Amino acid sequence: MWGRGITCVRESRMSWMCAGEMGVGPAVTARRAHLLKAGVHCRMRAFVCLAAVSAGSWLYGARYETGHFVIDSPLDARYVAVMERNVEGYYSAMVGEWFSAGWDRPLTIVYLERQADTQKLLGNGQKIYYGIYMPSKDTVYTHRLMDDGSLSGWGTLFHEITHHFVAVNFENAPLWFNEGLTCLLSEQSRMVDGRLCMGYPNPWREAALREMIGKGYKADVGEIVGMSDAAFRADRNSYHPVRALFYWLYETGVLKAYIAAAGKDGYGLAVMERVCGSTRGGMNAALGGFIERDCFAGALLHEAQRTQDAAAKKAMVFEAMQLKPGYRAAELEAARCLFREKDYAGSAAMLAGILQAGACPEYKDALNLRGVLCYVQRKFGEAAEWYAAAAEASAYSEYAYQNSFWLANCWLGLGDREKAAEWFAHFLANNWEQEQTRDWVARSREFLEKYEEE
Repeated sequence: MWGRGITCVRESRMSWMCAGEMGVGPAVTARRAHLLKAGVHCRMRAFVCLAAVSAGSWLYGARYETGHFVIDSPLDARYVAVMERNVEGYYSAMVGEWFSAGWDRPLTIVYLERQADTQKLLGNGQKIYYGIYMPSKDTVYTHRLMDDGSLSGWGTLFHEITHHFVAVNFENAPLWFNEGLTCLLSEQSRMVDGRLCMGYPNPWREAALREMIGKGYKADVGEIVGMSDAAFRADRNSYHPVRALFYWLYETGVLKAYIAAAGKDGYGLAVMERVCGSTRGGMNAALGGFIERDCFAGALLHEAQRTQDAAAKKAMVFEAMQLKPGYRAAELEAARCLFREKDYAGSAAMLAGILQAGACPEYKDALNLRGVLCYVQRKFGEAAEWYAAAAEASAYSEYAYQNSFWLANCWLGLGDREKAAEWFAHFLANNWEQEQTRDWVARSREFLEKYEEE
């Protein structure tokens, strides 16, 4: 069975081969480039499922069994291999560090292409946004794309998985606690070099929180921790201040102590006051100041990323960096602003903090942008080094294959057609987005065809 109302009508064993790790350079003969193939990272059973949720509706998918998850998805196996690395990495980061217990029976993840696909599959009258966790089924339902074409992202998947952690480790946790902890641990969190990087502003949520405050809302710790489940569900804006509360607890270094105390002594205000060593009024003042600095920095970044006004974008990004020094996401956006102005030296200097920090979600994008900066100045040797470093740092990125295309172009710029052929072949072997990258695919195939004829 794969979700409600679905019957497996055919199951067969099959082998599926996909490209190897991005950080490994492909080997090809001197005169002929062949597509590379290596085993996918998780065992797979292929099957075709009939979905009874809509007349004449079929869903084609495959089942992937990992250490702690069963993934049912119709997406390309190369994409799912990256997903597997992310969810298993996230699981390892949670157990012991944030939750005392994991699980023995695998959690099922139903991962579809679009929001509408998940809505159609469930068909239960409940509006599906980013995803949903169904504890009665030990199943997470989510998708790669929203209806407007935007990415749902790994954060959504982490979010629903975290709900399962809460269910396993806490008994009758109030909804505000469940969602606050889940939002903090999952949103804007990314696996980097085998570790979880977390604890950052969530720009769109911070923008919503700033709008609430502009309309007169004041975050009150007592009101938040006293919120009933019904009151929380009644207002979708409840998520914003409760995430801010947990983000503040994390930044002040008391979140782990609070989680332990709440699980033992309850979730009320007295426990929060004891852990924080402050009164309700003192906590409210500290939380309010934190929101105006860290959260509002995220709100500014959100606005900057949405505006088409270059001057306004740059001004908001630099204001965000002033509010929150060391805000790497804002630094990356600032570097992009300077790049668009053709201030290449300034863009490179702006990336220095990210590159020095290393373990942050923006690291691979900073490496990639350094490659772009060199490439547009025709410094192909330096560009190749940066792109290679970006490839090595992209094991958890579904877009890692794109580095191969630019490495191929760097070698073309250096006049080494053999290495260019290797990387064009590597790009084609790893590219799971054939339609979205059809121009790149066409250029790669055209080169390889001519190369083979030489």
